[in-house]
Amino acid sequence: MNNRIYKKGVQYTPLIFWLVLIISSVFMGCQDEFLVKRSVTEKFPEREQKSSAIVSKVIDGDTIEIDRKGKKEIVRLIMVDTPELNQNKNHPQPFAHEAKLSLKKFLEGQLVLLEKDEQERDPYGRMLFYVYKDDRLVQEWLVMQGYARVKAYPPNLKYYDRLKTVEENARRKQIKIWSQPSLRN
Repeated sequence: MNNRIYKKGVQYTPLIFWLVLIISSVFMGCQDEFLVKRSVTEKFPEREQKSSAIVSKVIDGDTIEIDRKGKKEIVRLIMVDTPELNQNKNHPQPFAHEAKLSLKKFLEGQLVLLEKDEQERDPYGRMLFYVYKDDRLVQEWLVMQGYARVKAYPPNLKYYDRLKTVEENARRKQIKIWSQPSLRN
């Protein structure tokens, strides 16, 4: 006897075969995606420790405002210090405006990842984060561009060595702040 299923002259065996094949492919694709995600987080467990936000405003070269799920927060970028806009009334330090403008072009309106270190807030109540844009550590970018120096505030020292190496390179090349004797100290 023939095992094919017929109903009013329609053969269902090829239809069932293709349906099973499609469902299997979808299931296998989902399983592959799960395995890829799992392997990425096993290799890079720090990715699980990051949260995301939109940069709604750049306040100065090392401070931003973020919007996370409708809630605005002020974030101080950990481990960097940029020239001050309001050091003395109406007399910003050299490169203060440039640092802010450069950071604004780089981050404002962008989705970023936020990574904590040991301490969550500074004495002024600002949140403390390492900030990433497109897998790029923003603090490292600022130091590399010559807009920031490394400023260590224990216990937040996770990327100290990494940033200090970049700072030494910028200092040696006398990029931006390192070209100004008043900012070298």
